[in-house]
Amino acid sequence: MTLDPSDAVLQEARARLSPYGRETLERAAALALRIHSDHVGPEHLVHTLLGDEDSAAHRVVLHAFADPETLADEVLALAEGILVVGSARARPFSAGAVQALGAARGDAAAAAAGAVEPAHLLLHAFDRLEAGLGDVLVAAGFERARAADAAAELGGRGPVEDSGPLFRSFSTPAKQALSRGAHQAAREEIEAVSPGCVLLACLEVEPALEGTAGLPLHRARMALAGKLGDPGAPADRVLEADEPLRTLLGRLAAGSGTLEILLACHGDPARELAQLLGRHRITPPLLERSQGVFRDPGDPPAGSFERS
Repeated sequence: MTLDPSDAVLQEARARLSPYGRETLERAAALALRIHSDHVGPEHLVHTLLGDEDSAAHRVVLHAFADPETLADEVLALAEGILVVGSARARPFSAGAVQALGAARGDAAAAAAGAVEPAHLLLHAFDRLEAGLGDVLVAAGFERARAADAAAELGGRGPVEDSGPLFRSFSTPAKQALSRGAHQAAREEIEAVSPGCVLLACLEVEPALEGTAGLPLHRARMALAGKLGDPGAPADRVLEADEPLRTLLGRLAAGSGTLEILLACHGDPARELAQLLGRHRITPPLLERSQGVFRDPGDPPAGSFERS
C-alpha cells in the first residue's frame, strides 16, 4: 500500500518532509487503510505522530502536561474510516467485520428490508468467522438456516440502499449491537471489532435471536472465549490524500518533521483538528518555542522552522 504515486502535487509536498516525516506519512497511510478509509487525511497523520513515543510531537504534548494517548484517540474519532466512536476511544472494525457489515446491508437491500437489523448482522458475522469457529458454534446449537429465515422475514418493509454511508440504513438496535461489539473488543483487549464480537453483541441486544438461531448467548460466549480476534488484514490498495491533507502539507517548509506538522494544523483555525489541539494547550506559541528543543529521530541537532 502506498499514497498515490501519480499525484504530483502530493509527491512534491512529501519531498519537503524530513525523512522521519515521510516515514510518519507512510504509517498514516497504513492506518487509513487499516480503518477502511478511502483517503488519507490530516487526522490519520496527526493520530500517527501522537502515538509515536519517539516523535517530537509526542514529547511536546507531554511537555504541555497533556496526554498524547487521549489526544490521539480524540483525533482518531475525527478521522475518515469505519469506526465505533465511544466515550473511551474510537475502535475500528476488522477486515472480516467490515465484510460482514457490507454483506448485511446488501442482504437487507436485496430483500427490501426497512433497515439493517441485528438478524442480518448475526447471519453475516457468522459467515465471516475465522475458519473453524463456525463449526464450534454449530456444535453449540447455532442453526444457520433458521437464522437466515429470521433475516428473510424482515424483507418487504421498505428500501435499504446498498450504497452511500455504510451505517445510514442501520436500525437503532443494529447500531447498539455495533457499540456493544466495541465494548466486547475492549474487554478482550482486541484492537478491532471482529465478526465474533458483532455476533455476540447481536445476541445480547436482541435476545429473541437466541431462539431463532438456536444459540443461547451464554453458549456462544463459551464457544468463542479467547477466540474473538480477527487476524485478517484489509486488501492492499493505493490511497489518495484528501484535499485538507494536501493543503496542510503545502504549508510546510523543507525538512519539516512531526513538530512542524502539528504547527501547520493551526493554519486553518476553523478546522476541528486545530480547535482540538488548542483545547489540549498544543498552541502555535508552544510549538514555535519548542522547535530545536524537541527533535524527531535522525534530525540534526539544531535548526529552525520557517513557515511557508
